[in-house]
Amino acid sequence: MIPEKYILRRWRRDIIPPALRRNTNRYGEKNIPIEKLTNEATFVLDGCLYLLGKDEGKLGKFVEQLKSIKKGIEDEAPKPPSRKKEIENVFEDVYAVKKTEKPQVKNPSKASTKGWSKEARRKSGREIALEETSKRKRKCGFCGEKTNKHTNMTCPLNPKYIAKLARIAAAQKDGTDASEQATRNVAAEQATNAS
Repeated sequence: MIPEKYILRRWRRDIIPPALRRNTNRYGEKNIPIEKLTNEATFVLDGCLYLLGKDEGKLGKFVEQLKSIKKGIEDEAPKPPSRKKEIENVFEDVYAVKKTEKPQVKNPSKASTKGWSKEARRKSGREIALEETSKRKRKCGFCGEKTNKHTNMTCPLNPKYIAKLARIAAAQKDGTDASEQATRNVAAEQATNAS
């Protein structure tokens, strides 16, 4: 931190413009002496807070003094107009339209999700066919045909697969649970493969 003796007073003057600190400089209404006094008051207050920043007791007394000063000013000064009326007046001044009582804009019914929708574009038959042909075809280990439709275990010419389908169909006719039947079929296949 820079020591206080090296900081010139002119550097700190008008650091925060009054227009930003308070909305007193609105639509060309300027009062330069009041702006300077406001800046000076802010500067004095900041300096006092810096000096009393490490002593909690003195800072507490200072805050109480500020509150009493504020209360005295509020008692002497006339009550300002409500902030709500001031905001409504600004709205009318800027847009030259009266503020409506009830808002007419409602929330949207549904928010759209980010990204491209998957159902937004339907693929043509040609595009689907091109995708199918671009996939690498596998060779069936049983019949030797190059296809993506079946493998060695699911080849329609494989007698084990045909027997498996027959067992599943018989189980559905009998009404037994399919999962129990499937476990029995797996156990039977492992027994036949082992022997």
